[in-house]
Amino acid sequence: MRRATARNGAGEACASGGTVPAIVATMTLPTSLRLLPAACAVACAASGCVPADADPTAGAGRAVTLAGPVRAVDSGSWRTIRGCSAGCVWSQYFWVDLAVRDEAYDKEVGILWTADDWATVHTASASYEADLGDGYERWGVDVDAGLYSDLGGGGPDDIAFAAFARMAGQTHWDPYNDHYIFRPVSEDRPVRLLASSVAIEDGAAVLAGRVRVFDFAYDKRVAVRYTTDAWTTWREVDATWVRDDDWRFRAPLAPAGALPGEVEFAVRYEAAGGQWWDNRGGANHRHALAPSFAFTAPDLDGAPLAGIVRVSATARTDLPVAGVAHRVDAGAWRAGATAVLSTEGMADGWHRVTFRARLGSDADGVDAAGSYSFAVRNRLAPLRPNWDPGAGDATWGVAVGGDGTVYLQVDGRGVVRYPPGGGETAYEPVSGRVWDLAVDGAGRVYGLENHPGYAVWRWNPDGTVDRGFGDGGRLDLGAEFAGHGFDSALAIAWGAGRLWVAGGCFRYGSRCEAGRPSVNAFDDGGALVAFTELPADAWPQALWIDGAGPGGTAWVADGAGGRLFAVRGGAVVATVDLEGEVHPRGLARAAGTWYVVDDGPSRLAAFDAGGRFIAHWLFGGTGDLPGGVDLPRHLVRWTGGELGVLDVEHGRVVRFAPLP
Repeated sequence: MRRATARNGAGEACASGGTVPAIVATMTLPTSLRLLPAACAVACAASGCVPADADPTAGAGRAVTLAGPVRAVDSGSWRTIRGCSAGCVWSQYFWVDLAVRDEAYDKEVGILWTADDWATVHTASASYEADLGDGYERWGVDVDAGLYSDLGGGGPDDIAFAAFARMAGQTHWDPYNDHYIFRPVSEDRPVRLLASSVAIEDGAAVLAGRVRVFDFAYDKRVAVRYTTDAWTTWREVDATWVRDDDWRFRAPLAPAGALPGEVEFAVRYEAAGGQWWDNRGGANHRHALAPSFAFTAPDLDGAPLAGIVRVSATARTDLPVAGVAHRVDAGAWRAGATAVLSTEGMADGWHRVTFRARLGSDADGVDAAGSYSFAVRNRLAPLRPNWDPGAGDATWGVAVGGDGTVYLQVDGRGVVRYPPGGGETAYEPVSGRVWDLAVDGAGRVYGLENHPGYAVWRWNPDGTVDRGFGDGGRLDLGAEFAGHGFDSALAIAWGAGRLWVAGGCFRYGSRCEAGRPSVNAFDDGGALVAFTELPADAWPQALWIDGAGPGGTAWVADGAGGRLFAVRGGAVVATVDLEGEVHPRGLARAAGTWYVVDDGPSRLAAFDAGGRFIAHWLFGGTGDLPGGVDLPRHLVRWTGGELGVLDVEHGRVVRFAPLP
């Protein structure tokens, strides 16, 4: 197979010292490079022609040894980031090593290079670096190729170059042009697939791509062999020359309505009596055709789903996908690859989300479908309306008093009280950042500070800071309490006449002798009355206080191990292992049932007294549906038994009915 006439004409003219077509001759070179007629020099650099004195030979798969006054032996690139905002800006650099035969002391060595397919030609001079022996020297070129940015479309597709050396009144060219920086071909790798894709055209799937080959000889053939049935049968299509050393191919595959699973192919290059393959190291190149669907959905160890369920689908195909739609059971089709649905009102049993992908274009394409099935079992249910003060501010702490008053720690405002009859009262602000809240029977509010230190603040019922508590209203948990202290405080609760704080020492230090998490009880005046170490691998995240018995029992939720520890009298007296993988962030109990806000699949989960799973409600990561929670954190219980999950993102409490 021969190249286009204009290209061949340029190559033959250069090789024989003649003229070239005018379109090539209009390109110019710097004066120092015009020892060879300018048009011929540019034609050789831009077209990859083979000068008459070059005599390449190639065996089947053997590397070819090049001789001549100058040749490129190695190249590479790097870039330096200049800055990033919406996108990054960088300087692109590349380097080339040349082997130059030492025919004269005075030499001019360099390269011509282009980043836009020879529409613009640049010159870069090389510098002597070392003696290579056998009469050759190594010369090197470092080139700043300019500034590029993500917003400007990224860097160049490739940089092509041709090497020259001027010695003793003659200019010599590397006989095998062009060379490439990013996707080079060489004697050792003479054929390279540059790009390939599959598409739907005129109702059929087609494979197309570009190939680059090393210019061993004037006559050459590039072909693509492909199969859609794992090589039971195969076909072959010839590539056509595009420009320089690049070729392109296009192969019909199958009707769009009967797509095979994939196409597998390899590229063959024949030149100078040799044959070379690009078959991806024996694995062959592949494109997926008929899509397989991958689904992302809640994984709860096979438990039926309930709540806000989010199911996403990805059509695994290399064909272009114009759009995806979905529907639940036999409902209406909706645009999008993610279905967000509520199981409230759905019958217990199996349901299905079907996804439909449009392959190709809307006008000329084909539909492919896949479905995801899941079981529903509704036990927990959201109540309406949510408890919502309407401010929309993020909140980080919540507590509910015995009379139904709600206390919130609101971003930018501090503690705010919301009585059942309406209205609000902002409490006196404090210097620390409060993370969790508790309220005692007298209406005093406790706030757990986790920045800049670890401390507990107390407010009087009228909203003023209780300056008789701790040091001016602040009990410093960093101080020593009977030889113990905190370097982390994570949860707070009031019950059985005591203030309970979970956290402890997670590193060794002067106040962290044990280096273990703990639960600590303080009396009304802030004095430590009980210290209980928890297992070293525990991560206390929530507290629930049972007032029965002397001093009460503190139940601690382990956010790392899914355990509940019962603490009484300075010791862990019981442990409940919650079934499944559970990461509690909130804890409450009603009628012998444990409820936890689980940070794993983001849900409200119910367990019996022994930790066996009973039911759950998925929050779905959205506040747009009843029972949906964007960022769940704490769990509270009103005296009437209803549960409340703090939605940090929306500054509200999402209400749920307990199990009957």
